[in-house]
Amino acid sequence: LEYCPSSKSCQETEIVFLQYILANTTDPDKTIQAMKRISEVYFERGYYPQAIESINLLLSKDTENVFLEQRLQLAKSYFYLRNLYQAEIELNT
Repeated sequence: LEYCPSSKSCQETEIVFLQYILANTTDPDKTIQAMKRISEVYFERGYYPQAIESINLLLSKDTENVFLEQRLQLAKSYFYLRNLYQAEIELNT
């Protein structure tokens, strides 16, 4: 999946496009890629509650591959929301 520049309108369009992919694809690899990118966009924009939700969904869908980067983003999101206890738990899992 292509990377979108850091403009807000482009990233919002990217999220809509990625959600369309999630709704209409049957390819599990494309689904995982789209879910990863959605969580990255939310995290980069500072939408930490949405990032937490999308990362947790990604981690629940793909039990074979634990993504270290997504685990770190999850912990950072909790940290930025001042939920230090949950951030520590995520770092230790």
